[in-house]
Amino acid sequence: MSDDRYDFTNLYAALHSSAGTPPPGLFRLYDYVDWNFLAEIQQRQQLPQRSWTPNTEEFLAWRPGSIPNVFEHTRSGSQSSDTFYYSEDNEWPRTRSPSPEQTRPSSPERKPYGYTPLNQDQNSIRLVEIFPTGLGKSPDLVECSLTTVSLKDIGTKTPYRALSYAWDMDDGAVEYDIVIWDWEQKDMHPHRVRKNLYSALKQLRDPRHRTFLWIDALCINQADEDEKSTQIPLMPEIYRNASTVVIWLGPARDDDRRAFEFIVNVLDPATLDKMIERRPTAETALPLWFAFAKLLDRSWFRRRWVIQEVVHAKSCQIQCGTEKADWVDFSDAVTLFAMNSEKVRRNIYAWKPFLEQPNAIAHPKSTGAWVLTRLADEAIRKPGPGRATIRRWDLNTLVMKCRPFTSSDIRDTTFALLGLASDFTPDVPSGKGSSETIIAPRYDQDACQVYVDFVKYCVERTSSLDIICQHWAQVPMDALADSPSDAPGHNWFPSWVGLDKDSAFGLAAWGATRTNGDSFVRGPDGTCQPYSASREWSQEPEFIKELRQGISGSNVMCQIMYAQGIILGRVNKCSDWVMEGTISYTCWPILGWDHRQSPRTIPDKLWRTLVADRDVSGENAPTWYRRACMHALGNVNREGNLTVSKLVSSDSQPQLVAEYLRRVQSVVWGRRFFTVNRELEPVRRHSLFPNDADGDAELVGMGSRYVREGDWVCILPGCSVPVILRGRGIRAGPVNSTFDATLIGECFVYGMMDGEAIQGVQGRGGLDKIVCDFRLF
Repeated sequence: MSDDRYDFTNLYAALHSSAGTPPPGLFRLYDYVDWNFLAEIQQRQQLPQRSWTPNTEEFLAWRPGSIPNVFEHTRSGSQSSDTFYYSEDNEWPRTRSPSPEQTRPSSPERKPYGYTPLNQDQNSIRLVEIFPTGLGKSPDLVECSLTTVSLKDIGTKTPYRALSYAWDMDDGAVEYDIVIWDWEQKDMHPHRVRKNLYSALKQLRDPRHRTFLWIDALCINQADEDEKSTQIPLMPEIYRNASTVVIWLGPARDDDRRAFEFIVNVLDPATLDKMIERRPTAETALPLWFAFAKLLDRSWFRRRWVIQEVVHAKSCQIQCGTEKADWVDFSDAVTLFAMNSEKVRRNIYAWKPFLEQPNAIAHPKSTGAWVLTRLADEAIRKPGPGRATIRRWDLNTLVMKCRPFTSSDIRDTTFALLGLASDFTPDVPSGKGSSETIIAPRYDQDACQVYVDFVKYCVERTSSLDIICQHWAQVPMDALADSPSDAPGHNWFPSWVGLDKDSAFGLAAWGATRTNGDSFVRGPDGTCQPYSASREWSQEPEFIKELRQGISGSNVMCQIMYAQGIILGRVNKCSDWVMEGTISYTCWPILGWDHRQSPRTIPDKLWRTLVADRDVSGENAPTWYRRACMHALGNVNREGNLTVSKLVSSDSQPQLVAEYLRRVQSVVWGRRFFTVNRELEPVRRHSLFPNDADGDAELVGMGSRYVREGDWVCILPGCSVPVILRGRGIRAGPVNSTFDATLIGECFVYGMMDGEAIQGVQGRGGLDKIVCDFRLF
């Protein structure tokens, strides 16, 4: 096939040499209004300014699936029209019929599209120009071109929409070919896109007019790490200047019509009351609740990049297939859905559809949709035209708030939120982070280094070690099998990088289902500081890299954190872990109660430990919790098990008891209870520690399901809660021994959460006598 197959200059000249009659073998492809292609071709290829009006009656019908070879622009009065022509053999001027391989856009003979580097000094970006559908054109053929524009001109000289969509859908990595026209090279190229983007392009193109969009997968060269590092910091400006941000949830599904019907109905107060009442009229509304819950489970609501895309937008429109809704209406619907879901669950608990899908509308405030609507309202403040946007939260807060969201590149756990962080200022035009922060979108770094840099950054800014107790870092789904079965974390990362799979609601892909208890450290909203185990004791750790021998015998580079701390003792006994909210009979002896005894004999450490000695707001547990606990323990079955989750959803429980049990459930889920024997403390200085609040020498605590006998219970400076460490060896030193250990996670120790250990040690000779050096791997 000749190299000038799509040589517009030759085709143009041949077309104009026929004195008003198109050359033989050309077909009319389509025409439409307001697309001045010929002027663009004339300008770029220095063609003569000639006009020619084709005689459309002489043209035959086009062949579906073919690619146009030449364009002709005509004008009649005030109307302009552009016409595509197709060469019968795709190799002008031969006349044989083309084979399917010649006419298919994805022909292997065509080279993939090659990006021209952007001029970063001028803050250039690309826009996608989507070609109209055209009359009679194959609906499966998507054609476009990429236009380079200056950042200062976007939104004014070149109006455009920005697309927000999920890269990865449930269909895996299915890809489709689109056609990208290259005006400079006078050629067209196939380009592979994911199925969801392909469906969006087909739906959003106009049948007769060209459409400009900004789409990250097309406008940024994803194979160029340097370009990604410089373009990503510009995304807030790109989405801010878009006329509209189109939120594409994906192709239509069976329940989508009901889901969008729910949005309309729930916004009417009178209709909402009928939808939640315990009567037959509410039963007819149940499919709408389930359909909306199913809509919120779309993968777009779990994508991390969509956060800044929505927050920075002037206006948003949410679209699923052909169904559309304004973002403000959708956001209000999500709020009303979350506010009333528990009432609906209680009213329809016995209905068959609910029994088949008991978790369909459970935990709505743990979903990405709820978090996203809150972030859209709260993450930034827009004072008004001409005034600077105010970013309210730092990067640490944003990362913790955005745990329900994922990204195809796990490095975007932090990078995708930089555009919203108050402590990040992009250095335009280089796109690197400002000198105020060590965090920048560095795609030349591996994920481990990105995560370690984020931990170091949080420690330096907050003077706290709480970041090592929080679960925020992503791991690819296909790598979860490499996770250890007896410890949290992943083999790819240090143990002090907490993974989102170990968070309260686990991975976003698992849905809004509780898998663990809530974290003991301060939440991202910063409303309270529930504990202060280390009091004012603070010391910044040291981070180093060390070459060590791996399991396979080869040397690997390890990220190690050096920190000091004190060891309260070793874990002596462990209970079974609390599965699905059921506290087993093995827990009660550790908490100091025999389930065969009367609940009136329960010690304080039992009812306080069950709620981590705090209420839902982080304040000290109220004393009425004890009465609620005694009432709840009356439901322990013959085997000694207490099914908390069942009691919480039961209408038979008094309101105060249900409130207490909801707090218990949020704390104990997926955790174990244990005792701490201070006589087994490695450095044998247990006599320096005070007894617990009840005067017992043996401490009682609660930690993750990974806690096992022999683990160390420690307090580290700057960490608000005690932690569990698993020893890997002891190194003798000239002054102090150094303990090699793996972090298992945070824990609650009754009577040691408010600095009692530190205060007691200081009263018995000071910390220096018992401080240990740790190397945490």
